Amino acid sequence: MRNFISKKIAYSALMIFLSGCYYNTRLQDPVVDPAFDSVETMQLMNNYKSIQQNILQARCLNCHSEAGGNKGQLNLESYSSIKKNLNQIAFRSLEKRDMPEGGLPENEYALLKMWIESGAPEKNTLNDLNPVITGPLDWPTIQEKILAQRCLDCHSGGQPEAHLNLTDYDQFKSKAVQIMDRVLVKQDMPPEPYPALTAQQKSALIKWISQGFSK
Repeated sequence: MRNFISKKIAYSALMIFLSGCYYNTRLQDPVVDPAFDSVETMQLMNNYKSIQQNILQARCLNCHSEAGGNKGQLNLESYSSIKKNLNQIAFRSLEKRDMPEGGLPENEYALLKMWIESGAPEKNTLNDLNPVITGPLDWPTIQEKILAQRCLDCHSGGQPEAHLNLTDYDQFKSKAVQIMDRVLVKQDMPPEPYPALTAQQKSALIKWISQGFSK
């Protein structure tokens, strides 16, 4: 019975992930323009300064700046403003591809996608770029590799947010459906400015649940 419930939750989570995520299948393998030489070069550019110099200044700030009139009440001149509006930027630039007008060139698109999916780091985090979660998927691994990085600032301690303590295995298990709904469908957890779960973290979480919430 336990395995059936786990698989049902995991299946629902997977369907939620596939249908509700901003990033659709066409985004999985973007073409990398030779102008950036290689994926390794782009990884070295995985920081706010590179995004600002290679994309924002040329493509966005003519409209989304004080001088440009903050079109759409959106100012993209600071890192804090970028983080605050990250979901909107991802939707318009990566999903709809209508901002900037005509869309980004493929190399800039690939760089922006990499940066956003790795949490939009202010400084280069090459060693932490979407690390694959290896080894057995059990509760300690889920705690260390996912929850501690994305959730426990708010959901731990004596008075956790929403009365949800995610250091408690039984509490996580009993609320798994609601947690996956907020993380994968509504995508409002973790809230800004905290970075969203990476694709690897989401995949590991779904797999762990499908395997029966191994301790």
